[in-house]
Amino acid sequence: MRDLEASRLIDAGQLRLLYRGFGNTSSDSGTTISAFGVFFPDPNPITTVQADVQVVDFQALDCAANTSTTEARMDFRGAFFNSVASTPGDSTNDLRAKIVITRHAGDPTNSLRVVGEMFQCISATCSTFGSFVQKSLGTISCPGRICPTQTLFMQWEPANNLFRFRRTDIAGPAEDTIPYAFADASLPSFAFKTIDILHAVENCTSARKRASRDTPRA
Repeated sequence: MRDLEASRLIDAGQLRLLYRGFGNTSSDSGTTISAFGVFFPDPNPITTVQADVQVVDFQALDCAANTSTTEARMDFRGAFFNSVASTPGDSTNDLRAKIVITRHAGDPTNSLRVVGEMFQCISATCSTFGSFVQKSLGTISCPGRICPTQTLFMQWEPANNLFRFRRTDIAGPAEDTIPYAFADASLPSFAFKTIDILHAVENCTSARKRASRDTPRA
């Protein structure tokens, strides 16, 4: 079992995503990963994504016997280029980046993190990756589990060999960049850009653990 509840709809002209994922109960190691969202129909021309996002409910349950960590996250993510020459069906050397609102089991109550990430796929399915870089854009305080609206921005700047990440709320902007030294002239092998909710839920024999996220504005 990976998921039980999923909803994707247009609510008052805005995208609303709700998704709940579960771990399995056959072991106390590792996590069960699942995702639900919307793919852009023509991803390669897209180099910039910006949207107002509000999270109104979230949960990430811990399993004491498991050394992994349950994570509930909302992503803007995609593959931007291949550092060699892309091979259809093989994501090896694809460069991917994302801006994420995330909660880990054990994080402070009613708190979310915002991070920018970049990595290179080193396997055909991108199940393994290298050159991973993560930059913190701060935390969000969510009184009563209702979070203030965030404007999330991610941009690929090939002329400057970097990805730019920005999060803006009532306190103002927080911005950082991740530079790279890869060749970036080839299209990615697995081209995609998506807005989604992704959960990595600890497997647990004592009780089925879950992660959930309701994002009514994107």
